[in-house]
Amino acid sequence: MKGKDKQQYVVYDQFHWLAPDHLEHVFAGWEYALKNYAFLKQAHPDKTLGLTTIEDYEKLKPKRK
Repeated sequence: MKGKDKQQYVVYDQFHWLAPDHLEHVFAGWEYALKNYAFLKQAHPDKTLGLTTIEDYEKLKPKRK
C-alpha cells in the first residue's frame, strides 16, 4: 500500500448528525472508499453524503455533551 491506500476514509451524512439513522461508514483505502461512496449515494438519494479522511471527520463531528 502506498499514499492514500493506507488512510481510512469516512462516508457520512453531512446534515443529520443527531438523527438516530445518521449514516457513517469507515473504509480503508481510497479506491474502496470511493466505490462505496458511489454505492451509498445511489442507495440513499435523500441524503447529502460527504467523503473525507477519518482525521478530518473527527474534526467535523459535533461534540456530544
